[in-house]
Amino acid sequence: MKPYKRSAIDRDVTFRPPFHNCYACNDTGIVNNSDGLVNNYLPDYDVTDTGRRFAGSDLAIVCYCEAVYPKYNDDAKLIAHGFRNGEGNITNNVGIDVDKDIIRELHNIRKKAWKDTATLMSRLIQKNLKSEKAELPAEMQQVKDQLIDFKLKSLNS
Repeated sequence: MKPYKRSAIDRDVTFRPPFHNCYACNDTGIVNNSDGLVNNYLPDYDVTDTGRRFAGSDLAIVCYCEAVYPKYNDDAKLIAHGFRNGEGNITNNVGIDVDKDIIRELHNIRKKAWKDTATLMSRLIQKNLKSEKAELPAEMQQVKDQLIDFKLKSLNS
């Protein structure tokens, strides 16, 4: 079997969160706010004057992890510019600095959330395999209900 292939039974019974070195930016170098956590520290970040959340309306938050620095190959040839120079300063005005402690806290919160999600999903999968009726968490049940409602509306139109 090829080393990157998972067995069929393994695919059915496991939930694996994504692996990143940095969960604040998902190894991109730009801190995301898709979960709204950045707004706990910068309440008006990516919020328009009308109060609407709108991604990209403010400057990007540049992370501090290794993904933001220039990368060189074995011949010392530059292969990726990065968002910060060797001294840690943001290059080409691509974004803003936020306190490192905030970035570290975002990383830790998101990493823990993925771990908790993996535990929850694995528990639900195991119950499902045993044909036990598992009560879905409220947020999952809400999405399920919305999908059923959407399907019913699309069938009736």
